[in-house]
Amino acid sequence: MNGHALPSAVSLPAGVESCSQPKHKWLDDGHLLQLLDPNDPGNIGMFRQYWSQGVPIIVSNCDANLNKKLWKPEAFLQKFGSLENDLVDCSRNLVLVGHQMRRFWEGFECVAKRLRDPQRQPMILKLKDWPATEDFAKMLPSWFEDLIKALPLPEYTDRTGSLNLASRLPGFFVRPDLGPKMYNAYGSALSPQTGSTNLHLDISDAVNLMVYVGIPWDEAEKQAEG
Repeated sequence: MNGHALPSAVSLPAGVESCSQPKHKWLDDGHLLQLLDPNDPGNIGMFRQYWSQGVPIIVSNCDANLNKKLWKPEAFLQKFGSLENDLVDCSRNLVLVGHQMRRFWEGFECVAKRLRDPQRQPMILKLKDWPATEDFAKMLPSWFEDLIKALPLPEYTDRTGSLNLASRLPGFFVRPDLGPKMYNAYGSALSPQTGSTNLHLDISDAVNLMVYVGIPWDEAEKQAEG
C-alpha cells in the first residue's frame, strides 16, 4: 500500500495524544489515517481506535517486508506462463476463454505484446479469478508465505490472529471469505475511461496489499519520442 505522494499531515483529531502515537499522518483534512511504519508496535492501539469509528486507514511501506522478486511479472511468466486461464477484456467486459497466461504477463509492461481488440487497440486485461481462493496456498506456497508475513496488523489480518474474529466463527455461520485473493490487471492510466473492476461494496472489512505496479517501458519511450 505504497506509491503515490500524499499530502502533509494536518492537526490531530481531538483526544489523540501525539506523544504516544506511532508514526502517522492525517490526510484529507483528518478523514484518512496513514500509518507510516508497518512494524511499529504502537500501530495496534491507534488502528483499533479509528477502525472502530469507520475511519479508512492506509499502512505505508509494507513492501519493505516483501520479497520483491517474487511479485514481478517475469516471475509469474516463468512459473505459470504455460498454464491456461480466462482473461477479461475490461473495456468490453468480455471474457476471453482459455488463453495461456504468458499472453497476459508478457504484455504487463510491454504494450506492443498485448492482445488487440477488433480496432487493433491494446486491451486492458485482467486475469479472471486466478488463483482460486482455495488453491492459493497450494499453488503459490512461496507467494502465500511472503504475503502473509508482509500483512500489517497481524493481530487482525493473519488467519490465526488473536483479534481475527471471523476465523473463529462456528461452522453454522456463513463466514466471509478469508482469502487471500490475488487481483492481477493492467493499469489504465493511458485509458482513463476503462476500469479493471466495477465499483462495489465488500460485505466485510478487508486488507488490500499492493505488491507490484508496472509501467509499460515501450509506451514511455513512445511518449518521449513524441
